[in-house]
Amino acid sequence: MPDNKLKAVGLRATAVWCAILGIAIINGLLRTWVLAPLMSSPISLTVSGIILSVAVFIITWLSIRWINPSSSKAAEYIGVLWVVLTAATEMAMILGQGESWNIWVEQFDVSSGNLFALIMAVTLVSPRLAFSYRCSR
Repeated sequence: MPDNKLKAVGLRATAVWCAILGIAIINGLLRTWVLAPLMSSPISLTVSGIILSVAVFIITWLSIRWINPSSSKAAEYIGVLWVVLTAATEMAMILGQGESWNIWVEQFDVSSGNLFALIMAVTLVSPRLAFSYRCSR
């Protein structure tokens, strides 16, 4: 892939990830202000995790042609990029609030209702799946 195309794909993929980040923030506010008062914390975390996972996939599905990866391998790299950006953002937020690394690990405890692991998995595989169905036909 020529450098210009690679840069353009990277910039578009990062722009879509920023949109996903915005949706994740709105989802967190929805969980805090709407879901949490109506149900227990584990249930609100689970519902919120499902909503965000579906949103990530829909955003990816709708944007993959615009991102325009040249191959399924390039789409896989987009998923890796998004997971790295998500992990770095989460870690920065946790450390920025003076919390310990344990908070990061606790996010992967599904027994608490937190579906962060599912969200990360969906974030990783969505570009490849969307590319396979929307771009290679």
